[in-house]
Amino acid sequence: MKNLARAAGIALFFAPALSAASFNGNARGTTAGVLLRMPPSPRSAALGEVRASLSGDASAVLTNPAALTDVRRLSVSLAHSPYLEDTGFGHVTFAQKMGFLAIGGGVQYLSAGSLTRSDSGTNALGNFKPGDAAAVAGGALKIGALSLGGAFKWVRSEVDQSATAMAVDLGLTASGGTDRKWRLGATATNLGTRLDFGGNNEFLPQRFAVGAAVKIEPNWTFLADGMLRREGDAAGAFGAELAWPLPGGHSFALRGGYNTILRNPSAGVGITIFKMTVDYALRPFADLGMNHFVSLGFQF
Repeated sequence: MKNLARAAGIALFFAPALSAASFNGNARGTTAGVLLRMPPSPRSAALGEVRASLSGDASAVLTNPAALTDVRRLSVSLAHSPYLEDTGFGHVTFAQKMGFLAIGGGVQYLSAGSLTRSDSGTNALGNFKPGDAAAVAGGALKIGALSLGGAFKWVRSEVDQSATAMAVDLGLTASGGTDRKWRLGATATNLGTRLDFGGNNEFLPQRFAVGAAVKIEPNWTFLADGMLRREGDAAGAFGAELAWPLPGGHSFALRGGYNTILRNPSAGVGITIFKMTVDYALRPFADLGMNHFVSLGFQF
């Protein structure tokens, strides 16, 4: 059963798809670059994978590069999710604010362990290791209540063959109200070249999203994103966060969300102690069990 689950997960996410030329129903399942479809952080995952309207932390370069301006000091994030069996994904990212400018970068990875390659007669031809990797670097500029950001990324994907691509992410955020009670965001992600698997050119999972977040006293924040994806129809992500400030400058947060793509709820917690933050998310993955995602963040 474990091998079946692992094989099902790999087949679902790593199989190269047919190419498509437009954003419509005929484009479903037509992208490669599996890593870029994974949730960018445990906080995002717990909130239904809201990205465009999410406030920034060390992983902002993966969610909305414009949100890099939210970071107050040098921040670093280490994240990992044991996905299915011995597969897993995660990242190492950083963000640094410098006046009205901010920069960020990092690396992402997704590994599916080792699989056996066979011919049409089921004869073993050796092992291969499917997986993805990406390196990203970006920056943001704050102009009043508006922030503009962008990030460049290099992507490598390997199934039975390997391929590389270059892409750019663009984002903006705007906030207002007393104590910044509302926030708007927009992103255009994974815009770039295709992955060429031996003449089979595959699109990256391009996505356009707009979102909003509203803070309701005393401690509630509600978030929603609407998105248009190359691999499918329009979709929505919804999340809610209840945060409590604790004595000594610490804090604790409960999170929940829903995503119309996954059609399953998600949940998580966040704990900040001094300058260290632990975020955790729990998501059902169809009939293959639960997915755990955890990150450790530091501020210097």
